[in-house]
This record gives sequence, structure tokens and C-alpha cells, in this order.
Amino acid sequence: AEDTTVKWGEGSPYSGGGSGHVLAPSVVTPVEGIRQRASKMGINVTASTDGNMAEAQKLARDADYVIVVGAATSSESRDRASLILAQGANELISAVASIQKTIVLMEIPGAVVTPWRNKVAAVACLFLGGEETGHAWAS
Repeated sequence: AEDTTVKWGEGSPYSGGGSGHVLAPSVVTPVEGIRQRASKMGINVTASTDGNMAEAQKLARDADYVIVVGAATSSESRDRASLILAQGANELISAVASIQKTIVLMEIPGAVVTPWRNKVAAVACLFLGGEETGHAWAS
């Protein structure tokens, strides 16, 4: 049997971690949900999902507006190590907000610091949204 101890403990921005963590079989990511809805409205969505700052800045220059999804996770039995968004999201948000109107969507388990808050057009927060997170954001 596969050892899932680490996976259960780490959690995800969709459902958190620990004994209540559920591995969703088919999570709709924010990009997927927004892209599906936009397609029905005749809107083209271009996405960068690999954390490449230069690519994100280039896409921001060519966009009408930018949506950045930042996340943090948590798990029971331990405190979060920090209150910052994961994977360099704060730096990414600041970088693209200096180029284009930016909307920040946060998938978080609780409070986070938002040093870029005065530089963006809007901020929305969805806590642990589950496997339909992407459709929830798109609605």
C-alpha cells in the first residue's frame, strides 16, 4: 500500500490537511473554472501556471486585466510556518500589479499578509473551497 502520511498531512488549498483531509478525485482548478466560464462568454483566457515570473509579466503586458490566484495551506496538529502566500505569490502579485490591473483571488485557511493590497484592483478570498473551487471562482 502507498504511504499517504505526508500527503494527508500537507493538505491542499482546496481542503486543508490532517484527519479531515479528503483527496478529491477531480478538482476543478481556478484556471479551469475561469477558462470554462470565459469560453462560454467568448472571452480568451491566457494562463501561466508554472511560477515563471518573466512569462507572467509578459502575459500581463498583453492582457486587459490579470487574475492572480495565491494560496496557503494548513493542517491540524501544527501551526502554519508563516502568514505569507505560498510559492512566491506575493512577489508575483506585486510584479504584475505594477504592469496591469490585477485581481487577486486567495485560497487560504485563515489570515495572510497582503503587502500588495494597495496596488491591486480587487481582492477576493475563498477559504477551503473543495473540488469545485474553480467553478466557484468563475461564478
